[in-house]
Amino acid sequence: MSDKNEKKIAKDKIKQDKKQTKQRISELKKQQKEMSHEMEQLKGETTKGKVMAVIIGILLMVIIFGGMVCAVKMDAGGIASNTLAPVIGDVPIARSILPKKLQRKNASEIQAEKKAKQAAKDAAKQQKKIEADAKATADAIARATAEAQAMATASAEASARAEARATAQAEKDAKIKDYADAYAKMDPQQAATLFNDMTTGSLDLVAKILENMPANKRAAILEKMDVNAAAQVTEKMRIN
Repeated sequence: MSDKNEKKIAKDKIKQDKKQTKQRISELKKQQKEMSHEMEQLKGETTKGKVMAVIIGILLMVIIFGGMVCAVKMDAGGIASNTLAPVIGDVPIARSILPKKLQRKNASEIQAEKKAKQAAKDAAKQQKKIEADAKATADAIARATAEAQAMATASAEASARAEARATAQAEKDAKIKDYADAYAKMDPQQAATLFNDMTTGSLDLVAKILENMPANKRAAILEKMDVNAAAQVTEKMRIN
């Protein structure tokens, strides 16, 4: 009985030792894994480490480049004036790192600038010509308009004067006709006596009145008038 117990105890101990060994091995593997991860971080082989390494590298490059740019801008040791300016002084973009006084335009830029200035001059000249032509056209239109208005005004005034003269003449002719009708109704001798007196200062009026009478009435009055007065009146009527 004691032998069986001893064997059982021995087996249990062996099992326990195996279990403890496995646990120890598992712990050692875990520790080894953690140590490997830490080593990778230290070496920069993990993702985080790689990112940090890239960032640090970029920062170092920026610092180095910034220092170089500052050195160039300050022309430290003549690096800008003696070394870089002769090479990149006229190269677009690249020359921007140089001090302003060392930057220069290249032949293409100078030529383009000349063309741009000439184009601007030509455009300004063309604009002035267009403005001058437009002003000349506007002035010509203004003159033509003024002349047309003046002609229209003169024509209107002339028409008004002609109408006034025509109206006055019509009124005068109407009065002459009234006189002619009145004298035609008078006794020829009486009318002749009046006309004899009127020929001294109103010969034209007498001629007009007689012209507007019927022929038989006119002949009767002329026959009774003074010979000289009748001759003057007849001559006046013939001229008219």
